Amino acid sequence: MTLDRLGTLARCAMLAGCSLALAACSSAGPSSPCANTPAAVEIPLRSPNVVIQLRSGSVGGNPVAVDMLGQKSIYVDQCSAVPLDMKLPVSTREKSTVYVHGGSIPPGKAFEITHVAFAGSAEGDSNGHGEFIVELPGKRLVSLRDEAAPIKNEWRGRVLVHPGEESQVRVQIANSSKADVRIDGRFVDAR
Repeated sequence: MTLDRLGTLARCAMLAGCSLALAACSSAGPSSPCANTPAAVEIPLRSPNVVIQLRSGSVGGNPVAVDMLGQKSIYVDQCSAVPLDMKLPVSTREKSTVYVHGGSIPPGKAFEITHVAFAGSAEGDSNGHGEFIVELPGKRLVSLRDEAAPIKNEWRGRVLVHPGEESQVRVQIANSSKADVRIDGRFVDAR
């Protein structure tokens, strides 16, 4: 392990707490600590790729949401350090769980998003509506409610995300829903 890597792990541990930070700073690059703490903002993206996954059972129709920094809504029960199994159907008794491989945009750069692939479901249940929302700065890519059919689509275009706008890259679901969102692009010089 390099001194630089040890320094990153130490910084993450101080900001986010040891166990979560070690999982968040994996060798494949940072996964956000998935918490409403400064640690999420402190971990920069190493490559211009973000993965946001959410699964939730019944939550009374409340928004289960998370952004690319790992900042989550109060209705998220737990954060996973590893990707979620998106093949399994959602159970109404399932806890709201999120996984984020993301972070902050490096200084002096912008994240030019050119492709978003999304899949999941928004079935809802007897406790309320299902929901599936994907948002980028100034753009709502998808907003579905009580969708019984599986959701699978992609978007291609160009949206620039500047440092400080990371919280506008977010995914939200509600009752008995799931979302698997993969965001790709490139870093460009900030203007």
